[in-house]
Amino acid sequence: MPKFSKNSCYAGRILRVNLSNGEIKTESTYKYVNDWLGSAGIAIKILYDELEPGLNPYDPANIIVFGTGVLQGTTAPGACKMTISTLSPMTGGWGTSASDSYLGGHLKRAGYDLLIVSGKAHTPVYLYIEDETIEIRKAENLWGQTTWDTVDILHNDLNDPSLNVICIGPAGENLVRGACVIQDKVRAFGRCGTGAVMGSKLLKAVIAKGSGAISIAQPERFLDIVKKSRTRILNTENTKTFQKYGTYGAYELKQENCQMNYKNFQELILPDKLFKVLDTRKIIDRYQIVALQLYAHRHV
Repeated sequence: MPKFSKNSCYAGRILRVNLSNGEIKTESTYKYVNDWLGSAGIAIKILYDELEPGLNPYDPANIIVFGTGVLQGTTAPGACKMTISTLSPMTGGWGTSASDSYLGGHLKRAGYDLLIVSGKAHTPVYLYIEDETIEIRKAENLWGQTTWDTVDILHNDLNDPSLNVICIGPAGENLVRGACVIQDKVRAFGRCGTGAVMGSKLLKAVIAKGSGAISIAQPERFLDIVKKSRTRILNTENTKTFQKYGTYGAYELKQENCQMNYKNFQELILPDKLFKVLDTRKIIDRYQIVALQLYAHRHV
């Protein structure tokens, strides 16, 4: 296996924040990267090493790991995912949730591959990360707010509408086991109850803003592969379908290949009548106006 260097897309540092005592420190990413793949892989190793068996997910001793993708922040197609990993309130075991995330790219450009949050704040807080500036800030005025209102308040208070925010709403604050973490107003870390773990730590939101660059070991070769990959993707028959319908584009294919979980995985295809009712084209025709309004709002 090749050894990763300082020019291998990794930022090289892991940021740790302890909300109980306010301690902030960093460590090297490179002790993990040759054995554990990506942010989720590293997070699994950290959770395994640092969490005691039988721990309650809402215990301050639980940790929550925000991780950037290896290629996130580069021009690689599809490399836009950030992960959140923790001891899941949904299952009592390891859980990782992923989302498209501008914040992940900023976190890496600020110099951090992962952010590990431990402990529990005494009062509601949010984290503000801007390059070498790491601050635990008060968030009493945000507690109780919806995710959309939280984003608006932070943009207004910090006088910067371009800031990317991940945050929780009342569900996470009240430790609802399935609570999501929302990226700005458009994407969600929708699995494993990561929002509830943030709520248990009184962590309302995370903001990251980075001004650094992401290094590539062999930039010319990398860009050549990116170009070829994009050309191949654009010329793929399914691309236009996914551009129009998103993940709904795989609806019929999943039905044909027994990939539609139904009745909590008791069945792997939908009944014909239900399959027709949930036709993707009808859903898109019904909701695309709302989606376009959200897109326009995000890019004003």
